[in-house]
Amino acid sequence: MKQIAELTKRNCRIYIRDKGAVFSSLLTMMIVIALMLVFLGDMNINSIADGFFGENAADSIRENVKSYVFWWTVAGVLSVNSLMVVLTVLAPMIADTENGIIQSFYTSPTARWKITAGYIAAAWICSSVFSAAAMLGGIVIGAVKGYSIPLGNAFLAVLYSCVNAFMYSGLMYLIAVFAKSTSAYSGIGTTVGTLCGFLGAIYIPAGTLPESVLSVLKCLPVLHGTALIRQALTADAQNVLFDGMPAAYPEKLDDIMGVRLSFGENILSSQTELAILLICGIIFLVAGAVILKRKTDR
Repeated sequence: MKQIAELTKRNCRIYIRDKGAVFSSLLTMMIVIALMLVFLGDMNINSIADGFFGENAADSIRENVKSYVFWWTVAGVLSVNSLMVVLTVLAPMIADTENGIIQSFYTSPTARWKITAGYIAAAWICSSVFSAAAMLGGIVIGAVKGYSIPLGNAFLAVLYSCVNAFMYSGLMYLIAVFAKSTSAYSGIGTTVGTLCGFLGAIYIPAGTLPESVLSVLKCLPVLHGTALIRQALTADAQNVLFDGMPAAYPEKLDDIMGVRLSFGENILSSQTELAILLICGIIFLVAGAVILKRKTDR
């Protein structure tokens, strides 16, 4: 375990010391915030307020809707963060291969699985830490705007983000195995990052997508990770918004905003979605390890 810890520390330091890499991770989150708050925020607010309360909804109701949309947006930021930090932290794995450093590791007494574990653990840890920092930032901004959230819900959102980061660590490790250069990995990472933004319905509510498209997205872990985080962050704001109203209202909003996912009449529980993320993460890791072993044994 000491060898894994040292390798993990080394990979974390490489990421933290690279200011460009850290800025790249933060830039994506800032773009998402700009898209959601500047361009799409009002659209979501008006859609919810007008659709559930009518065009003449009271200002207090619209303020509650704004609180809901704010935390819905923060959840999207945490989901994006889980991917982009993992993507950036794993880049040194490609650089080590390209520069021949990985061969030095392989000729050392350290087992190959420990070397791999060092890269993956660093990606997961850095992503989890940044998720906690992003959540703290969301709480501070929310407090300034007057949008509070129970600390238990915030903690749960960070926990879900950590599980999401594990899934993305496995996914990006599998992708990194196929990359032969840092430029190729960068191109693949950009494509994957953009795709995951749409596959996870981060930019637009999942319920507004065609049913055929949504059915496909439900089969991917990306959407489940985003939905889990949104369940934790929007629960309190939703209770305030629909206080005293029939249960059908919050359930309908959950369906529209992609907070609640279902297959047919079966609504997926948070435990089921957590299991989906963990199982997919393990499958990605095992597949990547098998492919890498075959490549290095040749």
